[in-house]
Amino acid sequence: MKREIPAEHLALLQEYGFCQSPDCDLLGAFSDVDLAMDTHMQVSGDHATDLAYIYYAIINTNEGELEGLFYAPSLLEYLPMEFPKDWNEKRVLAQVNEQLEDEARIVHVGGFPMFYLPLEEYDWKYDLLRTAVSDMLKLVGRVDYLLSRKWNRLMIKQRENH
Repeated sequence: MKREIPAEHLALLQEYGFCQSPDCDLLGAFSDVDLAMDTHMQVSGDHATDLAYIYYAIINTNEGELEGLFYAPSLLEYLPMEFPKDWNEKRVLAQVNEQLEDEARIVHVGGFPMFYLPLEEYDWKYDLLRTAVSDMLKLVGRVDYLLSRKWNRLMIKQRENH
């Protein structure tokens, strides 16, 4: 059964710019409820420059129900696949979380790795969505810097070894 977003939550999400998700590969990952916010940021992708979207979703996973904000940069999928020996998810996550008030996690949803910040009832009750959205915007910038730097270093290393 498809979940409904409570009207007061939907109104708050729309105030922050969340609306219908764009047509993209990620839509298959979000089976229940999803909205997207265009960050108006261009980020490094695995093959080209990507537009960064933050998603609000409620999904069921092996870890249980997850409700919160998600960000799925293509380099997060590409780096561990192409450079498994040099990929350290825990280190990247620690570097990302250094400057956030919340603690992001990496979850795998519908085959896509993505950063996730949970939203609890407390966040809605005390209008802490502002903090979560701010943290996700910081995360997008930080992740773009960290992952693109890592990708460049690994590509140079690969060229030197061949």
